[in-house]
Amino acid sequence: MDEPSEIVRAALNSHPRFKAFANVPGPEIAVSCRIITRQAAQRIVKAALEYAKKRGFKGVTICESPMSCAKPQA
Repeated sequence: MDEPSEIVRAALNSHPRFKAFANVPGPEIAVSCRIITRQAAQRIVKAALEYAKKRGFKGVTICESPMSCAKPQA
């Protein structure tokens, strides 16, 4: 695949955190996904919404980072 899908390219062009990658050539882009259970996803969303509500935030953004689960290296 030489170019990312239209959905990926649209995200790169519009999302504030991805705009830096908008002009990166397709062959230089790698997309990763993680599969989690519905129960785990619902638990994460519920906790995020409760946290936001308790602290007066208007909304939440949930993003996944493999490094958040990685063990620190000595």
